[in-house]
Amino acid sequence: MKNLICIFFAITSYLPNYCQVPAAGNILWLRADRNVFNDNMVTHAQLGDLVQVWQDQSGNGNHFRQDINGQRPQLVQYANTLCSQPLLHFDVGRRTYLHSALKLSGPKTIFIVFIQPAVSNTPETLLSVKSNAGTYSEVLCADAPGYRSLSFISEITPSPSGGILTSAVGDNMSFSATGNIFTMTYNGGINSSPANYSAKNDTVSVPVTSSGLFGRLPMDTTTIGGRAPQQNYSFLSGDIGEIILYNRVLTAVEIAQVNSYLAAKFGFFGTCNVLYAADPDFTARLINNVIELNWKPYDADVNEYSIEHSYDNVNWDSIGTVKISAANSNSSQYSFIHNSPCNGINYYRLKIKTAGGRIVYSNSLKATIDSTLTGIYTIVPNPVTDHIYIRAATKELLHISLFNAAGKTVKELDIFSNLPAYTGDLKPGIYFAKITGKKDQVTLKFFKQ
Repeated sequence: MKNLICIFFAITSYLPNYCQVPAAGNILWLRADRNVFNDNMVTHAQLGDLVQVWQDQSGNGNHFRQDINGQRPQLVQYANTLCSQPLLHFDVGRRTYLHSALKLSGPKTIFIVFIQPAVSNTPETLLSVKSNAGTYSEVLCADAPGYRSLSFISEITPSPSGGILTSAVGDNMSFSATGNIFTMTYNGGINSSPANYSAKNDTVSVPVTSSGLFGRLPMDTTTIGGRAPQQNYSFLSGDIGEIILYNRVLTAVEIAQVNSYLAAKFGFFGTCNVLYAADPDFTARLINNVIELNWKPYDADVNEYSIEHSYDNVNWDSIGTVKISAANSNSSQYSFIHNSPCNGINYYRLKIKTAGGRIVYSNSLKATIDSTLTGIYTIVPNPVTDHIYIRAATKELLHISLFNAAGKTVKELDIFSNLPAYTGDLKPGIYFAKITGKKDQVTLKFFKQ
């Protein structure tokens, strides 16, 4: 059999729909599973720690913080709730809240993942955003008469006494004790008109109607978990997992993408998905007929990157690791070379292990290799790990006889070309595969790791 000649055709980033978080207009992205600090952005918080800084992942530096130790929320995790993702727990008894210099007015889209708050005849603030003009946009939970369970308003004008009252809007969401996804848009129109808003509860559209009256004081800041520091009121008794804020109204398709990402991450589809948006800036390129993978540090808490490879984006094999040590901990970029990409689609992803014991997966990349097959069949990957693929120009049913270096048959397989077959039960060593197709028969050598 002649050598397989591989010609690079295209490498593109592969992002499933649930991972697509649009970048345009994203001015705030807070994730409880990433860059939460128990001091001034030096030490990553561990479960149980009080949180001083919640770092903005949008790249705009709109971090939230609380410098008073007793008023800091706590990093928590609940088994079988929101996929056991980390959350920030706000305690009304300690009047916990976070504040930011972020200011925004005009059209906006807001996504909040939270657990049902313990409201009792009082409003509880999830998010309050101040503008440069001093107006406020906020989202709060309420069970007071005349208010919707989720009430919200944009561009409310404050007064020194709080006596200027404006009619808010909202909807009667049914809160779930195991988690909620709230989505809101505001188009910049009359702030008391339900027609200028839209809302979703757990990815499903809900009607927006008039709600109770809101009044604000002028010296409060942009906050999560309460109206503070002037009004010192409406503190939250609940948990928040993620907040994403845009300075524009997203399209219906974009909203569905973000909702799908959140629903998959936090288990609203019934399963917990481990894939996130492209956090490590993961890229691939062809160099001298091999694939070079590059990525930036995920964060300072990483112990190890494991590089995984797949031919179907379902079954994954580890093809190498990059361990973080004192020698490379300050690297601005990490790289790995995959020496055996071949005909068809190759997928890559990073399995990221943190010092805190969490495992996070990157987005996957798709590398498409278009090759001229000068031979009949080829084995990929080689060396083989837990799965073997017999690459061919067309799909056909193959009979495979595997035998070891001593000539003893160890396994018989009937598989289709270009689909995986399990080889995890083979011991490491040299093997030969006798491949019988419709018209051709070849024997190829491979190594099992």
